[in-house]
Amino acid sequence: MLKIRAAQMSSLLDARLGYVAETLRPYLRHHHANATAGFDDDQLAQRIRVGLRRARGWGFETMFGLGLFVALMFEVAPDFDTDPKIRDLLGDQSWPLDARLDAVGDALTDDEWGQVAARADPKAWEA
Repeated sequence: MLKIRAAQMSSLLDARLGYVAETLRPYLRHHHANATAGFDDDQLAQRIRVGLRRARGWGFETMFGLGLFVALMFEVAPDFDTDPKIRDLLGDQSWPLDARLDAVGDALTDDEWGQVAARADPKAWEA
């Protein structure tokens, strides 16, 4: 019986990130139009790839997790995950990974989200 180890699955997913990026581009254009309006298709694709690599660094593998992570980068800040509260939640291994990211939306108040956005480092898009 063929066994695929977690590291092998991760490598397979990494090889498919270009496809995932192309899938996310029209989704982001439609559902996050204001956040993506200032970018041409090449710029948007590049930022999506940066976001996907950042999301993969946290271990995200599902389209839900990858897409939500990248959407938060566009909507809030490209380095939203450096906020201590968010970083702690994303690192809490007692929850499934996608559930952690889903819970991030409720973890901060509107004022705290505003602070995360105000502290955004645009250089995070260059990673």
